[in-house]
Amino acid sequence: MKKITVLLFMLLISMSLFAKDNFTVVYLDRTEVNMEATVYIKKQLSVQKVPLNVKFLKGLSKVDSTSGPIVLLNTGVSTGIDPRLEAFIKTQTDTSRFVLANAYKMGAKIFFSTTPMSNSSVGVDEISASSYYDGKNTEAMHQQWTAELFSLVQARL
Repeated sequence: MKKITVLLFMLLISMSLFAKDNFTVVYLDRTEVNMEATVYIKKQLSVQKVPLNVKFLKGLSKVDSTSGPIVLLNTGVSTGIDPRLEAFIKTQTDTSRFVLANAYKMGAKIFFSTTPMSNSSVGVDEISASSYYDGKNTEAMHQQWTAELFSLVQARL
């Protein structure tokens, strides 16, 4: 029995060491909104029981656009796209792996919308939501955008 327990323990360790990330979330700067968004995405993977592993990456220089779905976190603006993200997307020959997650600064306004790749100004699927979070009135909206995000990621696997 002791040998079986040890073997199971070793198997679990090896599985966790070699677990492949299913998707990457890229953020540009270590801002409060970006850090809260990354924590929220990770929490919602568990809460919504989504069987995905996520890797968080700061900056665009280490992005491997061939390694699975990539979520680009667009924050710090009230409309549009951060020029660094726009320039990065324009350099990509294949944008089908990308999802642009816009968390717009709009005060206490609560909203959620999606834009398909065909209607996007940068040629990628977009999810847009208010970055405002008060913990109760905005919870449903934030759960909605993360659920849509996970759906778009799974469609790209």
